[in-house]
Amino acid sequence: MLDYLLKSGVCLAAFYLFYKLLLEKEPIHIFKRIYLLGGLLLAFSIPLITFTTTVQVAPVELSPITYSEITFEPALIEETEAEVKNFWPLILWTVYGFGVVLFGLKFLFNLFQIGSKIRKNPNQKAKGFTHVLLQHVITPHTFFSYIFLNKHQYEERKIPQEVFWHEETHAKQKHSLDVVVIELLQVVFWFNPLLYFIKKDIKLNHEFLADSAVLNKGVSLTAYQEILLAFSINSTEPVLANALNYSSIKKRFTIMKTKTSQKTTWIKSLILLPLVAVLVYSFSEKKIVEVEAQNSLIQSNLEEVNKLKVNYSTTQDTKVPDIEININHNKEILINGKNYATIKTLKKQIEKIIKDYTPDQISKLKTIIEADATIKMGFIIDIEIQLRDAGIKKRELKYYDVNTEIHKNQRKATPAQINEYNALAKEYNKQPEYRRVVKMKDYNRMEYIFNKMTVKQKQYAETFPNFPPPPPLSSNISVGLTTQRSKDSLSIPLSNKWRVGYGVNSIIKSERKYLTGRQPIKKSKDSLSIPMSDSLEFANKTYDSYEYKNRVRVGRKAFYVNDSLTPTSTSLSRKQNLKQDALENYISKNNKYEKTRNEEPHYKDRSLSEQKELDNSFSELNNLYNSLSRENQQKTKRPIYPLMPYIKIMKDGKKYYKKES
Repeated sequence: MLDYLLKSGVCLAAFYLFYKLLLEKEPIHIFKRIYLLGGLLLAFSIPLITFTTTVQVAPVELSPITYSEITFEPALIEETEAEVKNFWPLILWTVYGFGVVLFGLKFLFNLFQIGSKIRKNPNQKAKGFTHVLLQHVITPHTFFSYIFLNKHQYEERKIPQEVFWHEETHAKQKHSLDVVVIELLQVVFWFNPLLYFIKKDIKLNHEFLADSAVLNKGVSLTAYQEILLAFSINSTEPVLANALNYSSIKKRFTIMKTKTSQKTTWIKSLILLPLVAVLVYSFSEKKIVEVEAQNSLIQSNLEEVNKLKVNYSTTQDTKVPDIEININHNKEILINGKNYATIKTLKKQIEKIIKDYTPDQISKLKTIIEADATIKMGFIIDIEIQLRDAGIKKRELKYYDVNTEIHKNQRKATPAQINEYNALAKEYNKQPEYRRVVKMKDYNRMEYIFNKMTVKQKQYAETFPNFPPPPPLSSNISVGLTTQRSKDSLSIPLSNKWRVGYGVNSIIKSERKYLTGRQPIKKSKDSLSIPMSDSLEFANKTYDSYEYKNRVRVGRKAFYVNDSLTPTSTSLSRKQNLKQDALENYISKNNKYEKTRNEEPHYKDRSLSEQKELDNSFSELNNLYNSLSRENQQKTKRPIYPLMPYIKIMKDGKKYYKKES
């Protein structure tokens, strides 16, 4: 600290000496103002500059140590007197702190004094300035845009126009700002006497600037000097103000008459550059970093390595593994079987996973959401919003029962199981997707092994076969076999036209109409009884000249029968529940949004971060509303734009708000 104070003090003295010798008497007042303030900044900044130099040193070769040469001697323990505690740092810091407090209070008192005058005396606005009229006799002075004048002289119009021009120049050029800066530096460096002299010269240069502005208006030099003498007698003004001062009159008169050639001014200004260079070189910090030179053999090897040509191929497979998200009945989120997350941290964790992916890889990336059957659709929608915000466009949702393999602790398949799975998956992936027929024994086996695999095993295994989705429902279906449907099952009678594949839950007909299913199918002599599920769907479509009629789908299970069927009440109830969950989720979030939106202050008066948060909430609610069914949209209302009932108007680059009538 002492080193810094000494260096900054020497730099300040050098700049001040240069000013007194070469610049003070020159009529380049604007340059002098910049120099005085810039010199202060440089003087306190130069000691903080550090130049780092890196040098290489030869490695030191250590001679082998011969243990026979080492001799040990008993240590001599000397009693030393207890060190005397040094109180000088504490004393010096105490004195410094006392000085800072004292000068800080003085600075605040001066500000309070000026503010008190402004509040307690009449003010008059004129040409963008405020005239403060005081009762006692004072010399006109200025503090920022406030010009302090004697009330009697002002009302009697005894103040010459030249005095107004002089004080208005102080206000226009913000001379009070320079004074406030130097006063604050005096509070911190109150012990440095140079600051007092520099402050005096700064204020004197302000007078030079004001005098020059008045004379440039065509005022007679002699008349103006007489006015200055008349107003400088018995002058009293606050420390922070700019005022006419008798002690500086002689120098000001001299400067008014001084004429200097432009060439001389440029030469004196250019001398400043070597001064700054010498001070930076002499008083900045210099740091030398020693780096051990590399061994010549290592260096030569590195040069050979650098000469090697590296060949690489850009045709590598850019496919990235899917992201698997598991949600159990407690709404605990597990990413790729190892990372736990919450709704709030899900986006950040997904972004962390895909941060090294290319845009093309991200566009092909798919997220598989496996959720417990008890999870409501509103929670799933929240997760899909987080995935969408993270940039994931492809998402697949699967519901599972709590007793399935996904909840077992052991999820690692054996090598034999992986080989078995790969053989089955490869066989089905070869088949065209629209003609793919899977045996339920194979399907169950593949799904069982796939669910036991770890994330790493899934990455290197065959892709799980994608079975064709259910065709859409046809309103015109030919009636063939007669079915009987009860509350819990669908009974399909058998005839000579159908044959049963024993050991495989399937019915195959020559036209490729077939029946497959994971759920246990009860067989009797004359019919098959298929258990009904919450997710039954019925459809009819033509695939490659083969007409598949009345397809009944239970999750991944597909049943085909030749009869006219309609959705069960159970499936309708399931869909209705999903719609209701989405509606309730929207209403809940919209109520929270409305509560926040209607709080004071209004949206237009809030911070940018608060406005952005409301904008994001509105955007999310708008998307949720658009995703509702038309029936549910009629039961609620669209989210209200946060700026309502105002509208934003841009005029001349400025923002205005107008309330709608």
